[in-house]
Amino acid sequence: MRQLTLRQLVQRLASQISQAWQRLFGLLSVALALPVLLYCSTDYLTGAWRALRHRSITIDVPIALGIWVLFSRSLFEILAATPPLRGALLRTRLPVLLSAGDPLRLPH
Repeated sequence: MRQLTLRQLVQRLASQISQAWQRLFGLLSVALALPVLLYCSTDYLTGAWRALRHRSITIDVPIALGIWVLFSRSLFEILAATPPLRGALLRTRLPVLLSAGDPLRLPH
């Protein structure tokens, strides 16, 4: 018996799920991710907004930009029903990097 890799298993399962279910789960994941995104990134977004209002660049600006670019790309993939990017690993690394850098933030 031939063993499947994780990628092959996911592809096989994805091909068996109907388009309506894929759409439903995509919208469900957006609905669940949006409050988490807004709650977890509030410090970065407000820090970036404050910095841009004062015409300066802090570390919050590129982090906030990265958060919104990755979320927007994921949202586009879900709404347009396109296959994910090959660089999807980057989207899983950004939250890890954000959580690792959080203890380094100095109080305002």
